[in-house]
Amino acid sequence: MQVQNEKKLIQIPIDIFYDEFTVYESNERVTFENFSENKRYIIEYQDNDSIFVYKPTIQDLIKIME
Repeated sequence: MQVQNEKKLIQIPIDIFYDEFTVYESNERVTFENFSENKRYIIEYQDNDSIFVYKPTIQDLIKIME
């Protein structure tokens, strides 16, 4: 049985910069509001009007480049 409000994982890299954003330090999630310029993030899920993305850490980037 599917939960209707289940968060859909997207997990794709995107090139987006936003000027206003909220960082949730406990889980490294970032929610952006205003589009500005390009920066690489990975979308984690969309929840209603908000798009939550994962901001890679330096350790993550090193793993990606290996």
